[in-house]
Parts: sequence; C-alpha cells; structure tokens
Amino acid sequence: MNNSKTTPSLLAAAITAALAASAHTNANVFEPATLTPSQSDFGGVGLMQMPTGRMAAEGEFSLNGDWSEHYHKYNISLQLMPWLETTIRYTLVQDLLYSDDPSFSNDTKFTDKGIDLKFRLLEEGDYLLKRL
Repeated sequence: MNNSKTTPSLLAAAITAALAASAHTNANVFEPATLTPSQSDFGGVGLMQMPTGRMAAEGEFSLNGDWSEHYHKYNISLQLMPWLETTIRYTLVQDLLYSDDPSFSNDTKFTDKGIDLKFRLLEEGDYLLKRL
C-alpha cells in the first residue's frame, strides 16, 4: 500500500470529522455579539475616521500606529475616568515639506501634533440614547 496517498486521505478525514463535531455542538447556541466602543484612526473612541460620543471602559489604554503612502500617524489614548478620555496624536505628512522654502526645511517633513480631551456631559438614560 502506498503511504503517500493514504496519509492525506486520513488527514482530510480527521479534519472533516473534527469540523463536523464542532459545528454540531455549536449549532443550537446563538449569542449576539457584544458591541464595545473601538478606537478611530486618529485615536479616541470612534469609527474609522469619525469620533463618537461613546466612551471606552474606565482605565482602557490604547497605543495605535498607522503607516500609509501619505501619512504616518501615531496616537495614545487613555480613559482616565468614566467621564474623561485623553488622546495624544502625532502625524507625519510624507509628501509635504516643513516649509515652502527647501533651503529652510531641507528634508524635514511637515508634522501635526495634537492633544484631545473628551468629557461626557450627560449620562445616558431613559430619555437619551442608551449605550449598546
């Protein structure tokens, strides 16, 4: 008997049996996904490049970096209190020099730095939107 043909067949059968068993045990269980706030591209809670009014869990720390052809973005976010979010941002613009005068900027790229503070003014309740 040729072992090179038998081994892949046995491996495929074992994988199929394992997948079928796991699918059968989880077939009747349905739990909706737990939605939590996520970090935006520029730091702070948001969706992609849009900040939101949501807050992260107290004490949550986030360190993010994003490198593209045009920008290098770095940010650090910290949810200090349930009502206070802090973010420090640094952006390096790859295709823009620091100055219009090349003799002044040499090869120094344009940068943007920022600090964000977000305060929660109202707690959500019966007559305001509820947190997901």
